[in-house]
Amino acid sequence: MDDNEREATGKLYRLDFDLSCKVVDDGYRVTNGPAFSPDGRRMYHNDSARQATYVFDLDDDGNATNRRELARFAGSDGFPDGMTVDIEGCLWIAFWDGWCLRRLSPNGERIAELLMPVQRPTSCAFGGEGLETLFITSARHDLPGTELDKQPLAGGLFAADVGVAGIAELPYAG
Repeated sequence: MDDNEREATGKLYRLDFDLSCKVVDDGYRVTNGPAFSPDGRRMYHNDSARQATYVFDLDDDGNATNRRELARFAGSDGFPDGMTVDIEGCLWIAFWDGWCLRRLSPNGERIAELLMPVQRPTSCAFGGEGLETLFITSARHDLPGTELDKQPLAGGLFAADVGVAGIAELPYAG
């Protein structure tokens, strides 16, 4: 991606078993994700700068096709950043400058919001016994001292019981 986050030069790549890379999609300003549905048939991906989350269909060989917009967010929502999927197939997205994580249904409907004591949650993943704890990372990057005084936990790691378990991430098989 463009490090200045202005030009849509970002690409989404696929790493194959032989360690070759293939461009799956392009035209992103700030790429984030991906996350995969529990059945492995859908892949989610963000363009944070455009405040959009996309969904792709995955075939039996893992090829991503049929990109479509799953959700678009307003300026006041913050920027969709890292994400994960729970056992019910819902997507959890951290929102940079949004002070929260949001849970979206598989069709993109907002169904929950987890407020955070920090402005810049960056990503999330399920872990712990039974994958019942949602771990959330955050950033303090570029926050002025006055903001850091208001949010001393910025840059910290958080754990939350969100009432639903996650799915085990599959290790790369290559």
